[in-house]
Amino acid sequence: MYFDGTARRNGAGAGVLFVSPKKDLLPYSFVLAQICSNNEVEYQAILLGLGIAVEKQMPQLNIYDDSALVIKQLTGEFEVKKLKVEPLWRYAGELLAQIPEVSVHFVPRSENGPADALAGIAASLAHFDERPNQVPICERWVIPPPLEEEKEEELTEEIEESLPISASQNQIKDWRKPIINFLHHSTLPVDLRERVQIFRTAPRYVFINDVLYRRSYEGLLLRCLSKEEGLQVLKETHGGICGAHQAGPKLHLQVKRLGYYWPTMLRDAIEMARNCKPCQLHADYIHQPPVPLHPTVASWPFEAWAAAYREVKATTVTDFIRTQLIYRYGVPRYIVTDKGTPFRNRVMDRFCEKFRIQQRMSSAYNPAVNGLAEAFNKTLCKILKKMVGAHKKSWDEKLPEALWAYRTTARTPTQSTPYSLVYGTEAVLPLEVQLPSLRIAVREGLTTEECAQLRLTELESLDEQRLEAQQHLNCYQSRMTEPSTKRYDSGHSKRAILCSQ
Repeated sequence: MYFDGTARRNGAGAGVLFVSPKKDLLPYSFVLAQICSNNEVEYQAILLGLGIAVEKQMPQLNIYDDSALVIKQLTGEFEVKKLKVEPLWRYAGELLAQIPEVSVHFVPRSENGPADALAGIAASLAHFDERPNQVPICERWVIPPPLEEEKEEELTEEIEESLPISASQNQIKDWRKPIINFLHHSTLPVDLRERVQIFRTAPRYVFINDVLYRRSYEGLLLRCLSKEEGLQVLKETHGGICGAHQAGPKLHLQVKRLGYYWPTMLRDAIEMARNCKPCQLHADYIHQPPVPLHPTVASWPFEAWAAAYREVKATTVTDFIRTQLIYRYGVPRYIVTDKGTPFRNRVMDRFCEKFRIQQRMSSAYNPAVNGLAEAFNKTLCKILKKMVGAHKKSWDEKLPEALWAYRTTARTPTQSTPYSLVYGTEAVLPLEVQLPSLRIAVREGLTTEECAQLRLTELESLDEQRLEAQQHLNCYQSRMTEPSTKRYDSGHSKRAILCSQ
């Protein structure tokens, strides 16, 4: 049984469709005698359908609908809080108890073809007085039987215990299954079009240790995920522990860097970013820079540092530089700060003179630095706004998490993460432990000597990785400094060359 209802200002309509095991269709159309809400019209629709099923003594009934609220209230997952809906819910339970075998299923609207057709019928019934219809209709309104207050609690418990309802969501077809069947069992689907598609795409996939991988254009193996697993990865990468709330395309690239793949990952990433409320509230206003940017190039690791604190004093600054920088990584060459009083004082001057550190003041009027501290703080504030939400007073507690998200996210100028440019390898994120990526799965099977050799190889390639990042930075800097019209023309010429090739 499929059911659906539509409520309008001037009326409401309901439709019920029965499909027999032999694929016979039994449609029913109703005009509701009263104006009601969307939830009430859904309950009226299912009550009308259940009344027909009980009247015809159907021994088995599978019910499908795209209203998650109604379905989960019937299965007991959601509570019924509205007084008008509670009698309808209770009466629906009584009717369900009269059917020997019944199950209730939630089906997403995109996959509920019969219910979509019913929605169109119901919408037309809501406007039956405006235009003629060829569908035979009847006017109905289900009134639940009265219930005594003394027996109300007992009967509700009896209904909930006696309902033979199995709640299940319509399973989305796993796109990996035909490919795994072909690679592992050498079987192909019956449909000719699907067979051709499998033949074309299967060479790019590898089935190792019961896990399907896909070869990327760079030659890397990406773990193939189902639709549900992919949405979980996107949710964690976008706004989880290490999430920096990236835009859709950048979120897609971040997931690929982690080593995951599914066919609709780009579209899902864009939808995830569009539907993220913090991202929409704190979106950027696009402004052109007043002067060309001058990115600072570091000569050695940890040459330049940036940090943010809730309360900044002269002693706080010097203690941080001494304990967190010098004692851990060595003496930096220079320190970039703004012109605040915690940085321009005698204590700071004596400290920098003692360790021979150059102190550079950042402001919009200093072309040599060009507001680097302000630019970084702006990026950090954008991440914090999306993480903190309504609890703004706890921003200092989220600060380490925001910094970690910044360090593990690939930057556009260098095409690399700051963490990898320092340590020669990408950080292991919690998501990769929960849903093991390829590199985690490989490292778990290595011995101590093999792990040491792999780490040595990564350190040896660190200089090459930094050189490549420097080349990306130079290209990015040249694009930012050239006039906008020239960038536009050069972009069109490059695209024209690619098209001709």
